[in-house]
Amino acid sequence: MFYAKPLVWTPPGGPNKQVIVVSNQNNIRILDGLTGTVINQRTLDPPFQSVDTGNCGDIPNTVGITGTPIIDPATDIMYLFSKGYKGAATGPAGTLQGQYKFYAIQLPGLTDVFPAIIIDGHYADNDHTRYFVGGTVLNRQGLAMLGNTIIGGFGGHCDNFNYTGINGAGGAGDNGKGISANGKIPISTLQQATVDMGLSSSGVFAQNDYFEPYEYASLDGGDTDFGSSGAALLSPYFSGGGVSQVVVAGGKSGKIYFMDANNLGGFATGDWRFRWSYCPTSQAGAGAYLYADKFTTGANGVPQFVLAGQSAIQFAGVGAPTVTSLNGQTGSAIVWLADVNNGLVAYNAIPVDGVLQPISTVSTGRLQKYQRPAFGNARVYTTETNQIYGIDASTTPAITCASTSVGFGSVVAGLTKVINVKCTAGQTALTMNGCSTNLDIFQCSGVPATLAAGASFTMAVTLNLTSAAIELTRTANCIDVAPGAVAGSLSLMKPSGVIPYASLPMTATVTATGGYIDLSAVQIDFSRLSIGTSSTASLLVKNDGAGAMSFTGFAYQNAYGAPYQNVSTSGSPVVVGSGFTAIGLPVNGATIASKSNITISLTFTPTVTGSSASILTFWSNGGWKEVMLVGTASACTVSCSTLSQSSSTTTILSSSSSAISSSMLSSSSSVITSSLTSSSLSTIASSTIPTTLLSNTLSTSALSSTSSLVVSSTSSTLSSTSGPSSNIATTTSLTTLATSVSSSSVSSATGYAYMGCFVDTASAHALPLLLANNSITPQVCESLVSSLAMKPTPTIYPFYYVEYHRECYAGSSFSFGTQQVTSLYGAHACTDVCSGSIGATSTGTAFCGGSRQFNLYATKSSVPFVVATTQSK
Repeated sequence: MFYAKPLVWTPPGGPNKQVIVVSNQNNIRILDGLTGTVINQRTLDPPFQSVDTGNCGDIPNTVGITGTPIIDPATDIMYLFSKGYKGAATGPAGTLQGQYKFYAIQLPGLTDVFPAIIIDGHYADNDHTRYFVGGTVLNRQGLAMLGNTIIGGFGGHCDNFNYTGINGAGGAGDNGKGISANGKIPISTLQQATVDMGLSSSGVFAQNDYFEPYEYASLDGGDTDFGSSGAALLSPYFSGGGVSQVVVAGGKSGKIYFMDANNLGGFATGDWRFRWSYCPTSQAGAGAYLYADKFTTGANGVPQFVLAGQSAIQFAGVGAPTVTSLNGQTGSAIVWLADVNNGLVAYNAIPVDGVLQPISTVSTGRLQKYQRPAFGNARVYTTETNQIYGIDASTTPAITCASTSVGFGSVVAGLTKVINVKCTAGQTALTMNGCSTNLDIFQCSGVPATLAAGASFTMAVTLNLTSAAIELTRTANCIDVAPGAVAGSLSLMKPSGVIPYASLPMTATVTATGGYIDLSAVQIDFSRLSIGTSSTASLLVKNDGAGAMSFTGFAYQNAYGAPYQNVSTSGSPVVVGSGFTAIGLPVNGATIASKSNITISLTFTPTVTGSSASILTFWSNGGWKEVMLVGTASACTVSCSTLSQSSSTTTILSSSSSAISSSMLSSSSSVITSSLTSSSLSTIASSTIPTTLLSNTLSTSALSSTSSLVVSSTSSTLSSTSGPSSNIATTTSLTTLATSVSSSSVSSATGYAYMGCFVDTASAHALPLLLANNSITPQVCESLVSSLAMKPTPTIYPFYYVEYHRECYAGSSFSFGTQQVTSLYGAHACTDVCSGSIGATSTGTAFCGGSRQFNLYATKSSVPFVVATTQSK
């Protein structure tokens, strides 16, 4: 299995380039770059067995050479790290018996320049209590060379071990605290940061400069790590205004940061671009688009990057794009991507009308994750699990179609359009498995089960802009279809149903005869504030349709799947979430002319520390749209004396509330703040919620015409999900909460019960993914599942589980494959803190499974599978 990227090497005096590949089995091979013939090969020590990582599923079977080696062109010496066992033993032999060796190998003979160096046992230069333990860490990053020093990065492998980051420079040293630069204080941990490291002549690291996002803690806790993509140093061409060179880095949160390489910014002051659309029901593997940014300069000549275009299809997002050109000629640039789902893909680097244009390539099918193509001999090289591809322009594709793309032209929303496409097999007979599209508004049919060599067929490709198809595209594909350009991808599938023979881009222009609502943002991030301060941002509400658009209502939610809180547009400002207010919301019935817009001013004024979020929804006769508002607050830096419990806001129970211990309540209580789990609290201002837009998820019995919330019975019982973190009583005697709150909703119990902690499947998941984001807790996941059951066409899921800080899964049947089911117990079983409870002072700590561990909840009294083993963690 290949995790390291292939290397293209030109031997001294050789007729052509050679390809060097290294594997997780600790094999090294040199191949002829034209014929693929093995020229030389060597096997190092027996590899480390993945079972000794705790079977986390990150790397199957064995762990050997995972980081890409580096070749010194001056000496033709290749340097690499290899993982095995002490004494070159054959595993499994236990985690602590694992070790790393550093090799210097002479090419092409593959002989050792000096005996391999054992890295284990070396302590960090800046902390002599920190030792390198090879069995617990992984070298996934490629090696780097600085002068005569080889640099390699390591990190804790899986969730089972310490996450201490380690950098090796001709040995090993922990990259921790060092010397400050530019007046910035060095940080003691380098997680969630871009860091400029200095290297002394003796190979000792020193921290010169850094950038750390303000939300570093939630990124770490929610597995949305910054820096997971690595950092790229751009060409000095991208400079100006005193910035001589730019560093670009990104992460799982979808933000791309552009930094001054000579002044990274320290804590929270870097510039960033948002590159991610939030979707509450995005499916597993949906991935993200490939984006192209255009370089410009701002008013002071400082480099800026604006979105120029994106791909029509989505990718898994676990491979680095590579740009090539024909000797630097203008307009010749090609972007290459090795994707785990779509295989090797290529695009013209300059978008046309905002869309990256694909280049036809051979269908490689699924490729190994973290791959990056290599180039030489006028070929592109990439790897799959146990295969190496060498592709040139003369390679014959399996299927060619008469049209390289499908263009529908202009189509009015509500209508459909069909285009017939003829395709022909190449030199080999094929077994087909139909066709598929990445968006539900695109449909296809007419693909035969088999196709003889050279034979042709015609398939029907449909653009379906009916309301049902548009709504399905929004919920299932996370794409809002609006007037303007829309693009997708059609794949002709191999028998596996996963790998395509060929893919065709599809484009269309959607038009609307009436109103059509659109927003200028899908998320507004108010960054980090202190209690007592505020931040304001603008949101454009647009009518993209050809006719007038009128508003029919506004509401907000504290989390996806939570009950709607209706917004009154009388008065200014109006509450649109906990800590969020709006100015400029139109009244119901107000209209916006065609191609016009209005501006809403949104303000975040936090009153509690931690993260806050609100989903504000706009309804109109031209559809509906929502925007997520997020902000983070730290402790007060100004006087907080005005933030007393006599404030006009009161905390009340929402639909996902856990039960409240009776010792917490008194008949005169006006604020309930402690011992409530997850995101089950809603802060509602004293303004009256209009009855003209009551969501069907609100219980009208919970609305009072007076200014108080009354629970009708003093012996009412509120039951709710009880999970591994629950220490809250399940019954309580409630009395009138005499406050200035005008309305709320308290839902009845949903009937889900906690079933325990279990091991998820090694390569997929036992249930489908519903949602993954930083608001997840068991209650938020349950609210989403329950909301699906209340739709006009309900979807009933008797089971749901939470996993790995921020993931929500649900379904009616489990898919463990051939894997035996294991239940877990103990101090380390399903103990990942839920992202939605991090930093939330009004909620208790909730747990959301672990790496390949899940907390299961069910409406049934038993699980529909047999537990084969029980393990202590």
